[in-house]
Amino acid sequence: MNKITKALISLGLNCILLIFAYYISIWLKAAPPTVKLLSQYISYVLFAVGMFFGWWFNRSRVFFCSLTLMLSQLILIHLFPQESEKIGYYNMALSMVSVYIPLNIITFSIQRDRGIASSWGRMRLLFIIIEFLIGTWIIWYNDTDLLQLFNIKLFPVDIKLLPDFSHISLLLYSVSLIFLFIRQAITGKNQDAPFISITIFSFAALLYIKDVNTAAVMFAVSGLMLSAVVVWASHSMAYLDELTGLPSRRALKEEMLKLGSKYTIAMLDIDHFKKFNDTHGHDVGDDVLKLVAVCIKGVGGGGKAFRYGGEEFTVVFPGKTADEAVPYLEELREYIADRGFIKRSKNRPKEKPADIVTKSSSYKKLYLTVSIGAAEKNEKYRSAEEVITAADKALYRAKSNGRNCVSK
Repeated sequence: MNKITKALISLGLNCILLIFAYYISIWLKAAPPTVKLLSQYISYVLFAVGMFFGWWFNRSRVFFCSLTLMLSQLILIHLFPQESEKIGYYNMALSMVSVYIPLNIITFSIQRDRGIASSWGRMRLLFIIIEFLIGTWIIWYNDTDLLQLFNIKLFPVDIKLLPDFSHISLLLYSVSLIFLFIRQAITGKNQDAPFISITIFSFAALLYIKDVNTAAVMFAVSGLMLSAVVVWASHSMAYLDELTGLPSRRALKEEMLKLGSKYTIAMLDIDHFKKFNDTHGHDVGDDVLKLVAVCIKGVGGGGKAFRYGGEEFTVVFPGKTADEAVPYLEELREYIADRGFIKRSKNRPKEKPADIVTKSSSYKKLYLTVSIGAAEKNEKYRSAEEVITAADKALYRAKSNGRNCVSK
């Protein structure tokens, strides 16, 4: 599955979730008053959770997007309700909030997570404070001239289907959605998915802002997505190896708890890795680990790859004997030995050139090999820990036999 397809699937799932949220809001119209009241305030809990986790795990983008959406809902639904005596204040607030939300999503999502209390975090907080002060000035002094900046006409005609949105707001929402989608399609990473979600759902919240229950549900889903991304990120920190992207040793331990009565575990070690590191440098060594991780991740036979530690990796074959797993391990060993990789010079360009000349002195192709030991669960090795120990012994036999081979 390519990166563009993944991005389209992510966008499609957001659209399905949007439809589901809309039907929930319809159901709320017939719900008891207590449920309706709770639905209007549950989003604040979710935003608070997102801010807490964002602060705890140093996810400043999540923290400040949660703060922006929480303040927006507070202002539009509870501070300036749509009553006749406050309708003028409400319209002014709506004009500003509909611009602030997509502007902040773009501003915060394109930046890296640099902490809440850092100078970068303080600058982002100052950005929100300045927005709040501008809004306070406009409403307090009824400064219609300054308010007109939020309602500048950018298009030759008004969009009749979206009369409550200013041209600037529509432009910012469009830019935010397109930019985040393209970046996700290019990088193939899911880090932009939650910001695509809050772009869509905050837009829906403003679109249905006159229906308090519907708007509250849309804000609540935004808060849920922001909270979920921090939980997912913290899970990744705990269970994924940062360098290679493979599941870590902790994930392996949990996988071992789920194994049945028939499985094989293989231990894999890069041959002469220390010498390789000393010769070419740790940066090249890290590139080698990443390359090997990609190769191991593609192992056949239903094998699951893990980073065990250092230059060691583990592959688990649920439901397979050692005899059934060894052909896939041999295929993997041969693939790594024949593949090789290009070591680029320190003077390589940051951007990929249009024409790559591999004969240049800037490029040098290096080859590496791996040794593999495999063991299966049987009468002698009853627990997963015992199987791993047996696989580790088989690995050392492979090294003793000259390396670049599979032993069981």
